[in-house]
Parts: sequence; structure tokens; C-alpha cells
Amino acid sequence: MALPGAWGQDPVCQDGGAGGGRCAFWPESRALVRYGVWMPLGWKRTASGAALASLLVGGVLVLWVLLAQRARDDERWVSHSLQVRLSASELILHLKDAESNYRGYLLIGTPDLAQRYFETEVDTRKAMAGLQELMGRGEPVDPARLKKLDEGVTAELALMHAAVMQKQQNEFEALMKELQAGTARQKMALVREVMGELDGAQQALMAQREERARRSVERVTVLTLLGLFLAAGAAIFSATVAWQNRQAREQVTEELRQKTELLSSVLDGMGDGCMVMDAQRKLILMNPAARRIFGEALGSELPADWPTQLRAYKPDKTTLYAPEEGPLTRATQGHPADGAVMFLRTPHKPEGVWISVTARPLRDKKGAVIAGVSVLRDVTAEKRAEEQLTAQADRLRAIAQVDELTGLCNRRGFLTLASQRLELARRQKTPVAVLFADLDGLKQINDTLGHEAGDAALKDIAQVLKKSLREGDVLARLGGDEFAALVTQATAEELPFIERRLVQTAENLDGKDGRKYKLRASVGFAAWDPRVELERPDIEAMIAMADERMYAQKKGKKAAG
Repeated sequence: MALPGAWGQDPVCQDGGAGGGRCAFWPESRALVRYGVWMPLGWKRTASGAALASLLVGGVLVLWVLLAQRARDDERWVSHSLQVRLSASELILHLKDAESNYRGYLLIGTPDLAQRYFETEVDTRKAMAGLQELMGRGEPVDPARLKKLDEGVTAELALMHAAVMQKQQNEFEALMKELQAGTARQKMALVREVMGELDGAQQALMAQREERARRSVERVTVLTLLGLFLAAGAAIFSATVAWQNRQAREQVTEELRQKTELLSSVLDGMGDGCMVMDAQRKLILMNPAARRIFGEALGSELPADWPTQLRAYKPDKTTLYAPEEGPLTRATQGHPADGAVMFLRTPHKPEGVWISVTARPLRDKKGAVIAGVSVLRDVTAEKRAEEQLTAQADRLRAIAQVDELTGLCNRRGFLTLASQRLELARRQKTPVAVLFADLDGLKQINDTLGHEAGDAALKDIAQVLKKSLREGDVLARLGGDEFAALVTQATAEELPFIERRLVQTAENLDGKDGRKYKLRASVGFAAWDPRVELERPDIEAMIAMADERMYAQKKGKKAAG
């Protein structure tokens, strides 16, 4: 393979061989000697001496440039030879992995070994293609030997692939014939033989190129000593490079400063608080919104007794958080938190503030937790709205919107409260569901046991709903044997669990306290989830849908007998 350019020819050697004896690398140098540049000059005439000196300097400069280019070319080709050897080594490694997975699968037969074999087979083919592409870039290799290597690798992979497929398809007879024939081993031996030849040739070529590169470097060094007059130019070049580097550093510093300012602006402009704390409880970052929540109650680190100092209560507003229960503290231990609600009575806000905290652990590249980050949202307005709704609910009970028998809301009270809760859920984008329940067999209870027993059964169903649902859910007796409930924070996935809890609570009352009837109810649900439904929810429509599904369940019970 010839190197590109005028200096790409192999050295011309005195003994006529390629690479043996003493070689002259510069045809131009012999021409210069013939013209007398290297002979004693005498310097009899100033003008002639100046001209010859200029010619000498020019010649040295030209030779220095050419030899420097030759040295770079030699180094590049040494690197190329090294890349070829590395690529060949990579091919051998992939091939060995493929052979290992192939033998392992034939011996053990686990599917993961087969999968690993197919993956290493693909890697081997890619490595072979890469070697061919690399050696095809002017590499002086015997095409027949490279073709032989490619055919050997392809044949070996084909045999191993076929054996693995036969193993997978339980074609043991064909597989045993192949193994007994030993074709795969022969191909393996052939591939290793060809690879050994190629590696030996590459090693010899690399040694030749390294020697050539060494000689080029020596000649460049000699010419560099003769060209010391270029030091001024080199100094100017170095100064230019230093100036460019300084400009680049200043540019990077300015970009970093701008990005830092942008991040600071984003954090300062956030309506939600943001805090970052490391594993040693030191507060790394705290934006102005967080400062507005905590005031000066927090310094450079989170106190060990932070619940007491911050007067941080759980949603019941009476129970203090334990120090290890804090969302940010748990985040530094690797536990995320979503929407943890906390009531604070900090010194600068003695009236109290409600916050919702979302926290996540920050990990390094190895996965170790190095800090925790939390986003704090002031939800005081929402909580105040909920409290107002609760107070309004109390007032509604006071104006006779309560069913006298069960103590639950009647239809009017339910529609009023449920509509308000539904609107609040829409604003807060939280899921909600309407439950519609019908007491099974109320007429039979009244007919056989009397209306007092029927009223007791209705009261029992009301208690079942209270025990099975949350205190904040809206419960109602719509009339007769029909009951309804607005279940907040309930997704469609949770509804089957709620129904099973209702059924189990009702069945637990069977036969207790002198009851001669069994409590059974048919239940239907209608859910609204802001993640999948964009339309404004309507309480009447949801009641109708839940009623329809309840009726379908009751009809199914009757059909089943």
C-alpha cells in the first residue's frame, strides 16, 4: 500500500531491497547536494553569500516542512496499524464469546445462553465488517487472506447458528451428526490460523512503520536545530494559541455565568418553594418562595428537632411529624414523597400555613443518594376552601338537609354538597367517584319482619357506608332503599376494593345483635378522572350512570338466582 502524496513511497534502499540496508528518504536532498548547496561555499562575495544563505534557509525550511508532514503521516499509519490489530483482537474476543455461548448452550440448554449467543454473533459480524472496512482503507493486506478470514468467520458462525437452531428445535439427530463431523472445530482452527497470519503480518508492518516514523522524527529534530531562527514565529504562534484559549475560557465562563443567572432567575421566579439538602442535613439551596414559607426559622442546615422548631403538624393539626418522617429527610435516604401535606406554625406565620411537599432523592452516576430535593406548594387557600365547605356542610345539616332516619344527607343536601366537592376536585384535578347503592330485599324484610326491622336495616346500611368510606366523603340516603356517596381521591382502579370493603362490612353484621335479616346491597360506580376526562363533571349525570350500573348488578344477581 502506498502512502498518499509524494512522500508516500517506500524508502529507496542502496541494496535494492524494500526496508533493508541504509535508505535515503529524501530524493530532493540528493538534488540539493548535486547543486552544491551542501558543499563549502567560501563566502568570497557578500551578495553570493546572502543569496546562498537565503537558499539554504529556504531549503531547510522546505525540508523541515516535508519531513514534518512525513513524520505525521508515519505516525498516522502506525496508529492505523494499531487500530487494525485492536480491531482484529476485538473480532477474536467476540468470536470467543460466541463460541463460549454456543458451547454453553449446547451443554446446558438455557434460553438466556442462546440469546447471548445470537447477540455475540451479531457483534462478531459487526467486528468483521469493521475490520474489513478498516483494512480496506489502503491497508497492504493480501486480499485472498482477508477473504479467507471472512469466509472462515462466516462459515463458523453459520455452523454455530445452525447448531443452536437445531438445539432449539430439538433436532438432536442432525445436531449430533454435525458435532461428530467436527466441522465447527475445523472452521475454528482455520479462523485462528488465518488470524495468526494476519496478526503476524500486521505486527511486522507496524514495526516497519514505527522504525520509519522514528527516523522521520530524528530528521525533523536535526532540521529543527538548524531552523532555530523560526523560534520567533513559534513564539508568535504560541502567543496566538494562548490568546485564543483565553478567549475560549472567557467565553465558557460567560456562558456558565449566563446559565447560572438563568437558573437563579427561574428559582427566584418560581411560585413554589424549592429546597435541596445533602445527606448531612445541610441546606444547599433554598429559593425565595421557600424563605417566604419558613422565614428565618431555617438556617444553613435542617435542625434535628425541626418538627418542634417549625411546629410542623400532620393534617390533623395536632400531631407533630417525627423528625425522620419529613419528606425531604426521607428523600435523602432514597425514599420519594408525593403530595405530603403539612401544617406549619412558623414564628412569622403564627396563624399557620398548609403546604404540600413533593420530594425526590438526587443520585450520582453510581446510584448513591447524595442529596434530596423538594418542591413546596402553599395550599392554604385550598385548605381554607375545604374548611369552608365543611362549615357549609354543617350549616346544611342544620337547615334540615339531613335524612332523619339515617342521619345522612338527603337528596337535596347530597346534590348541594356533592356538586361543591365535585367542583373542588375539578379545580384541584383530583379523581372522584359517585357510588350508588340499593338495599337488596327491603320489601321482603318489611313484609316478614315488620317496618321497624326495615328501618333498622336502612340504618345498618348507613353505618356500613360510614365505616367503609372516609370521613370527608359525602354520604346520602336519596330515598327509600337508595343510597349514594361522593368518594373523593378515588381512581377507577380503587373502586373494586371499595366495593369489596362495603360487602365485607355488611356481611360482618349478619346474625349480630339479634338481626334476623342479612344485609345485602347492589352497588354501581361512576368515576371521573382528570387524567383521561377533560369535560366538566356533572353530579346528576354521574348519579344516573352509577344507578344504571347498580341496576345491571342487581339484575345479574336475580338472573343468577
